[in-house]
Amino acid sequence: VRAVRGVIPLEIQIHVFGFSRFNGIHELIQAGANSIDSASMLRKAWLGANLNYLTPDGWYAAIRIPQADKSPRPKRLVNEGVISESKLHKLETICLKEVRAFAENRVDPTNHLISHLVEYDTLVAGERKGTEERIRRTLDDRPWEKCGCAICEQSGIEVVLFRGNNRNRRRGFHNTHIFHQLMQDI
Repeated sequence: VRAVRGVIPLEIQIHVFGFSRFNGIHELIQAGANSIDSASMLRKAWLGANLNYLTPDGWYAAIRIPQADKSPRPKRLVNEGVISESKLHKLETICLKEVRAFAENRVDPTNHLISHLVEYDTLVAGERKGTEERIRRTLDDRPWEKCGCAICEQSGIEVVLFRGNNRNRRRGFHNTHIFHQLMQDI
């Protein structure tokens, strides 16, 4: 950016594509960049296990309850005979019912909710270190309730559920909105 700024007039603005590192934004601005963008905030909504829901205070993991009959891994598990289709659908239904009851303060997360969510997550995503802690942190902090964006206000806990493309994209739009706010603060 410094090299480009050194050879073009100040009235020509410099835009940096694909940059989303908060710790480097000040440096880019000082070097002469006028704007930046990145698709990573959108993509993080559905990629990885830890950084799916952005808040001004940091990242949260989405709670995985993918659609049993539409997601590839659950369908494969049924086809391979690892789990019956009815048992898989029953666990999915229990997870959805309990997480929605939790959102309405009708269920304590220490009840069976967390164990059901960990069981379903492990089944559909495989064994991963820290699954229970990620789920517990997201549920304990209830970040969707602290966000004032239209998506969180309309969707509630549904915004942190990893389930279907449209839902995951909405979480990505939420992330992009929060990223924009954080950029404005910088």
